[in-house]
Amino acid sequence: GAFLGRKSLQMNNSTTSAYREINGAADGFPGWIVDRYGKFLFVQHDDKNHPNKGPLPSIHDGYTAGVYYYATNRDRSMMSKVKPVLLEGRAVRESDAYYTPIKYSSNDIEYEEDEEMYNSDDYDLDEFDDNMIEDEFDITDDELEKYMLEFDSDEEEDDEVAAFPVVENGVTYHVSLGDALSTGIFLDQRPQRAWLTRNCSPETRVLNCFAHCGAFSVAAATAGASTVSLDLDKKWLDRVWPQIIANGIEEDSLAERHDCIYGDCFDWLARLAKRGEKFDLVILDPPSTSVGKKKKRWSAKNDMDELVALAAPLVKSGGLLWTTTNSASIPPEKFAKKCKKGLDDVGLSGVRLERVVPMPADFPSVGPQPVTNLVWRLP
Repeated sequence: GAFLGRKSLQMNNSTTSAYREINGAADGFPGWIVDRYGKFLFVQHDDKNHPNKGPLPSIHDGYTAGVYYYATNRDRSMMSKVKPVLLEGRAVRESDAYYTPIKYSSNDIEYEEDEEMYNSDDYDLDEFDDNMIEDEFDITDDELEKYMLEFDSDEEEDDEVAAFPVVENGVTYHVSLGDALSTGIFLDQRPQRAWLTRNCSPETRVLNCFAHCGAFSVAAATAGASTVSLDLDKKWLDRVWPQIIANGIEEDSLAERHDCIYGDCFDWLARLAKRGEKFDLVILDPPSTSVGKKKKRWSAKNDMDELVALAAPLVKSGGLLWTTTNSASIPPEKFAKKCKKGLDDVGLSGVRLERVVPMPADFPSVGPQPVTNLVWRLP
């Protein structure tokens, strides 16, 4: 049946077309997450732990052209080899959404790269840990095998990525629904992106670490800020500049004001500090756990202080440091103490925890919020 979504975010809202319609148990449907991206729904289903019938989204609700489905309870080693499937309706096409979608190539963006480049496959980014999947689809195992499209991991990926635009608080972002679990934007960070559009200026300089597709960078850029987007995956960084251009920013300014750095965040934070770089805002939104090029296991639970200690020297006096985690294994209080330890380790005193950012209205939770966003003001 149809689920029409949050009252203030329905399709008649011309400034926001991407939001969460169903957030698992908090909305009465354990095992199910349903996100809306314009005319399309993206469904995540924990099919093993919650096989019961759930909120089957429908193309007959008058809002929806197609429904994509992704079974989340899979062996992690296989998750990167499984694509979402079109379960109902039609696939995304170029005429969809509010603006004309574009196709872009990874050959157009300039990068700063490590002298010794390494394969991003060696960096086991585990951005989607269990706390992101709290949620259900009426589908049998046999049907699931029919729907899920597994592909050869050795197969060469197409260099051209088709994406379509959605809007959030009037800003255009590009998403893709048929490629992977990640669509290119984390909807629970909408309040943070809104803050950037309201508070940045042409004098603001932002360092976006673990940038993914650069949504924070795009939001800041629309307010005139200059940005540096740092990530270990070129595929995601390829999508930063096209989104900035889609918001009316001149292409001529990209290389000078919106840098993309392909590399390990830990290595590059040290390099930027050695250069004497300073930023008004440094954003740390790392995966819950990862393995770097030296095969060292890192986790937000145990090592967030190390990351904060590397990032803090890059923040200007009076500037801001954002620290975020979606790790279910670290309570907010412990996360805050870890961050404070990192600040203490580099001799910073007088730091204020200025703001604890709540989850948006379309992300209700049972118990503590699954994502912790802390804003620190440095002296």
